[in-house]
Amino acid sequence: MPGIAGEIMQTLADRNIVIDMIMQALYPTAGLNNITFTVNTSDLDECIQALETMAGQLGSKGVIFDQDIAKVSIVGSGIAGQPAVAAKLFRVLGDNKINIKMIAGSEKKLTCVVASSEADRAGKLISRRLRPGSLGTIGQICL
Repeated sequence: MPGIAGEIMQTLADRNIVIDMIMQALYPTAGLNNITFTVNTSDLDECIQALETMAGQLGSKGVIFDQDIAKVSIVGSGIAGQPAVAAKLFRVLGDNKINIKMIAGSEKKLTCVVASSEADRAGKLISRRLRPGSLGTIGQICL
């Protein structure tokens, strides 16, 4: 249904809940539309309450949340023009059995959501294997 994403975001905005990463996937053959996003931990309970209320009104299948997340990112002006950056980042994590729960990218930043228990290890692996300068103009690696 068109407009649902706007309703959801407005409901959260009315409560001053800041949305960070966001993605949407439509599964027309299954009749599903999935909207996934991250919020600050301090906003989680209020966010869940608001979404569960909306889910009931919209006839949604429900609200699912995962508190076991951390974001690791690589940042730099050369990311968009270098397809090898994403491949190498995902390979480093995958080769080390670190599951990527969510991915977001822009011209200057590539972020992966991983289990919070894997964040330090992921950051260290990324720092070692994707050093600034080794892939062009990547500027920094963030946890």
